Amino acid sequence: MVRSYLSERTIELHSIEGVRTFVVTRGVPQGSVLGPWLWNLAYDPILSTPIPPCINSQCYADDLVLFGYARYREDVTTAMNEALASPNG
Repeated sequence: MVRSYLSERTIELHSIEGVRTFVVTRGVPQGSVLGPWLWNLAYDPILSTPIPPCINSQCYADDLVLFGYARYREDVTTAMNEALASPNG
């Protein structure tokens, strides 16, 4: 069911030049009933992955950002690379 929900989707762009159709290959339809469930299914493993204490994550809608802080640039760079290299990252 989920596969059919996410396949063969298109979006129409209406402009003064006419209508253009694009194939949608990522994401879920905005405002969809399954959208929040699919987001949780995809992001829960990522948000459950341990990350260094100086790295924080912020999620909103369909975005995820990691931001870090440390006294020295090298420390935050190392911590960020560690967070990004995690199995679910």
